[in-house]
Amino acid sequence: MTNFIGQRTPTNPKENHDPDHAARSEKDYDSMIGMTWSKNKIGALAFGQSSPTIGFETSSGAATAPTIRSDKEKLKYCHDIDKGEDLPPVKLSGTVNSTNKQVNYVKLYYLIDNPTIPTADTQRKSLGQVQINEHELTSWAKFDNLQITDEDDLKTLATRESQGHSIYIYGIDDQGYQSNIVEIKVLPNVNVTIHYKCGNDPIKSDNYFLKAEGDSYNLNDTDYAPKSIVSNGIHYKLSPNQTNLIGTVTTGLKEITIQYDVADGMAITQVPKLDFGKILLLPKPKYYNIVTQTDDLQIKATNSLAWKLSMSADPFYRVTENNQLDKADSLDGLLYYHRLNKDSVLPNNPVPINTEPKEVSNSGDVASASETLGNTTTTNFRNVWWERDQDKHLKQVSGPLLLPPSSLRHPQATYHSTVTWTLDNVPN
Repeated sequence: MTNFIGQRTPTNPKENHDPDHAARSEKDYDSMIGMTWSKNKIGALAFGQSSPTIGFETSSGAATAPTIRSDKEKLKYCHDIDKGEDLPPVKLSGTVNSTNKQVNYVKLYYLIDNPTIPTADTQRKSLGQVQINEHELTSWAKFDNLQITDEDDLKTLATRESQGHSIYIYGIDDQGYQSNIVEIKVLPNVNVTIHYKCGNDPIKSDNYFLKAEGDSYNLNDTDYAPKSIVSNGIHYKLSPNQTNLIGTVTTGLKEITIQYDVADGMAITQVPKLDFGKILLLPKPKYYNIVTQTDDLQIKATNSLAWKLSMSADPFYRVTENNQLDKADSLDGLLYYHRLNKDSVLPNNPVPINTEPKEVSNSGDVASASETLGNTTTTNFRNVWWERDQDKHLKQVSGPLLLPPSSLRHPQATYHSTVTWTLDNVPN
């Protein structure tokens, strides 16, 4: 033992010790406890003024408190609550040791982010109990799959915290001795926003992904980086040579911008509503033309791309008094389509339109009814399905036709069908 004098005296300068320096050099002994007084903690001492008295007790006997160790120092807990992902339990494992032969078990507890141990047993968050059968320094009892299941604690660990979180484990044996505290770092969860742009202009709503710090990501061939986007009738394709679609998540990675270029493309910008009017079911089937066509079917295609148009239709369902569709009363196979043929007269074997898309027209059929302005071609189907006869009366010469059933099994009512138009470029 050696005295430590934290005092500045003018009479015995050899007994003085400078602030923040050990009283003896570590090379003087093979082991020692170094103690210093710090002017940063207690202020500078004036001549004749003593530092506060400090002391400690130690012995060569073995410590009686238990010791715990964790199998891991870091873990990931990354689950996206906003996307409805479940929060599974956090599983912890490690070992416990106690040299106190009176100890039979150690109860383990945990803390989140704050290592202050509560004094009341009712305030402690339990993990489980470890049985102690041997009491040697080299004897360690394992604990495995102890779980944190508290929903609020799991939500805390899953939050998008830039600094991450900490789980602290400690134990108290059946003699009341408390163990050391073990810290397990929960890596930060990083929310990365994804922007979709052509130049500086956004072309799609932002997306995001959530990963733990250090996780790798690869957006290629995923919904996060679609190869093409259609926005406001304009077709965009993924720009080549992008370097930010693959990488590693860091807390500094806040956003990724994916670039797109304008591509050749096409879009249906308007569809017609077709009304076949009031129809009296006759004993003999008869094709009916469109009575009223509201709006036109318009197609915009950049760079004069060739295209083909397909059509499909749901069954006709009866409309109830409260404007709902009664799917128990349906009429199937009523809609047909007749492609334009100058040498023929309607109906000329029209093609039945059912739920499977069937080609009904292509860009070659309607070239005379199409207008090109800049790089956009607009096709007006009002000028395709209809012509004026010699008396200048407008009549339908192609397009959708209706063939109602001949039976009287269906009640008088309004019937409704939804028509779907599908546009594909040729040949791709």
